[in-house]
Amino acid sequence: MYKRIGALEAVIRELDPSHPILRLSSLFVEVDPGDIPDSTFSVDSSLSAQVRQRSRFAERERKRLALQSRRFGEVLEARRMISRGATRSQAARALHLDLSTLAYWEQRLDENVG
Repeated sequence: MYKRIGALEAVIRELDPSHPILRLSSLFVEVDPGDIPDSTFSVDSSLSAQVRQRSRFAERERKRLALQSRRFGEVLEARRMISRGATRSQAARALHLDLSTLAYWEQRLDENVG
């Protein structure tokens, strides 16, 4: 059976080297005992995999933007508190942030505004 499949793949490779079936053929390679096969499936090799990958990316991006928006709001609130007489430490503590996190997001906000 493997010999027949190999012969058919050879003909396809000869006639159309970019045929999509050739990407799948590496999934069914006979492996000798003790050999570790190379990765035979590319994340981008199927449409459903591409859709899943883009969906995961979109979800991560949505979460990143939500966190960024929340942190920028906290920075603005901390600045309001400081302008009303609170110390940076008091403002950070009231917003459940440490000073280094507050400083990081202040810098990010300034970079995005400027």
